[in-house]
Amino acid sequence: MKNVLFACLLCMLVCSCNSRQYKVEGNVAGLDDGTIVQLVPMSHDNESPIAEATVNGGKFTFKGEIGDSLPMPICVNLMVKDSYGVETFMLEKGDITIEGKATKADRQVQCLQAASRRSRQALQ
Repeated sequence: MKNVLFACLLCMLVCSCNSRQYKVEGNVAGLDDGTIVQLVPMSHDNESPIAEATVNGGKFTFKGEIGDSLPMPICVNLMVKDSYGVETFMLEKGDITIEGKATKADRQVQCLQAASRRSRQALQ
C-alpha cells in the first residue's frame, strides 16, 4: 500500500513539473472595453497570435499551454489588434501580471507601456 501511495505521489510531482501552462493577467489603463489584445511570438516572420483576449474594465486574461512547436519560455509581444505599439515580455509557465497604460491618437493605440512580473506563487 505504501508503494502504491509513493508511486502516485511521484507521478503527480513529475506531471506538475512538466506543466507548460501559463496565465497572464493584465490591467492596462486607457484600453476601451471590447478592445482585443493578442500575444504574438517575437520573430522576423509575420507570426500569428498564439492567444487573444478581450478587454473589460481595462483588464484581460490569457490562459493556455505552450505546445511542443514553441520553445518555453518564449519571447512574445503584447499587442492591441490592428494598432501600433507593443510590449515585449517572456512568456513562461506560471502566473504573470501585466500592468500599464495605453495612449491613443486617431482611435489607435500609439503607445502601450507595461511592466510584467511573475507572481510569488509561480516562482515557488
